[in-house]
Amino acid sequence: MQHTSTWKFAKLTGIFSKETNYKNYSLEELAQMKKIQIYPTKEFVILSDKLKKNIFDVSQKDYENREIIESHKPLILSSLNIYFSTEFKDKTYLNGYDEIIFDACISEQYKGNEFTTPAIIHRAIGGSKTKITIAEQERILKSVKKLATTFIDFDMSAACEKFNYNEGKQFTYSGYLLPAEFVIASIGGQIDYSVIHFLRSSPLLKVAEIKKQLIACNNELLSVPNTNTNENALTIKGYLFRRISTIKGSNDINRSKRVKKLQPIILLDSLFEQCELINADRNRKSEYRNLIEKILNHFKSQCFIKDWHFEKQGNKFYSIHFTW
Repeated sequence: MQHTSTWKFAKLTGIFSKETNYKNYSLEELAQMKKIQIYPTKEFVILSDKLKKNIFDVSQKDYENREIIESHKPLILSSLNIYFSTEFKDKTYLNGYDEIIFDACISEQYKGNEFTTPAIIHRAIGGSKTKITIAEQERILKSVKKLATTFIDFDMSAACEKFNYNEGKQFTYSGYLLPAEFVIASIGGQIDYSVIHFLRSSPLLKVAEIKKQLIACNNELLSVPNTNTNENALTIKGYLFRRISTIKGSNDINRSKRVKKLQPIILLDSLFEQCELINADRNRKSEYRNLIEKILNHFKSQCFIKDWHFEKQGNKFYSIHFTW
């Protein structure tokens, strides 16, 4: 896509006040800023295929070359090479927080939106009435940049041939996980310095559509009252939302026969491992269980699940069981 000369690229190193940024541009330049309209989606989209799950699996964070088992009988494999940017020294890999940010971006792409903002993403994952802080804005932008600079090579041609995915045609992809850039634009007459512009849809959206492994839910499910919107809280909420959606989808009578039927059980150790909280002390895990209780009770109030309870093994909280 060609950009006009009126586009101004935002700095990726941080968020600056409007007063500071106004000094950087003349009135003529500000008047020429690209004017856009964004209509945020009310749906939150979950991609439940194995490719997406593998990319965000923190247990494989040290492996660049991976194989994805598409089928056991017969054995059909897809290959994945993933290259993380070395710019992010603390966590070069993608984790559960990056995944919920990715889900929010995919949800906008699925609706057909070409643009989004950190504030829109924050409301989608934190609740429609939550206000974004500078720190939360910077955290979202950093995550989007990680997603936009992660490079993948993927080949699922064998699965396409065997299962007639993509009408039996080969499907390969070599490029960025979330092709996007940051721009400055005018939204509703206000200059926004952190607009996210999707250059094209993520290849993972195409893969999920090919496999018919895409689940859309009302994003009010993520609007859990009286909960924090810090990174750990959002990561836990995102994990529970995705996991329950995937389990429910696997039990749908219209599901593909190649989708394994899953039991309505979530192991707490698996949750804590994927959310990178497995080494938290007893008191902190107790706080997280209280958060899980709030989230699941909200899901119940929204009729996403019918009921749920914790199961113990001895004195240890072991798993979550739910019905719908």
